[in-house]
Amino acid sequence: MSAASKKLVYGIFQDDDVVLQAIATLRKKGLKVTDVISPFPIHGIDHALGLKRTRLAICCFIYGLIGCSLALTMVNYMNIFDWPMDIGGKPIFAFYKNLPAFIPVTFESTVLCAAH
Repeated sequence: MSAASKKLVYGIFQDDDVVLQAIATLRKKGLKVTDVISPFPIHGIDHALGLKRTRLAICCFIYGLIGCSLALTMVNYMNIFDWPMDIGGKPIFAFYKNLPAFIPVTFESTVLCAAH
């Protein structure tokens, strides 16, 4: 396909509902809409463009669970078994009694692994 036969159509819209209607109209006419650029999310744009659902959310959730499990295992091992220290009267023999102190580390590890 030569560059002269390749035609592009650009549109500027002020409303997201008008964008969705324009995409539907163009697709009914047989034109392929490849990209939409917007400064804010447009709900329903994936369906209007004909994009398939991705498994990214499922992967992110699974990696977040792995990160949470690794963090809880790490802090349990370090603070209960490997190097137990009595700081501020925290019981060093029970994981569930120290759990509130482990929440920040667990949250950060979950976010790290889910985003990775």
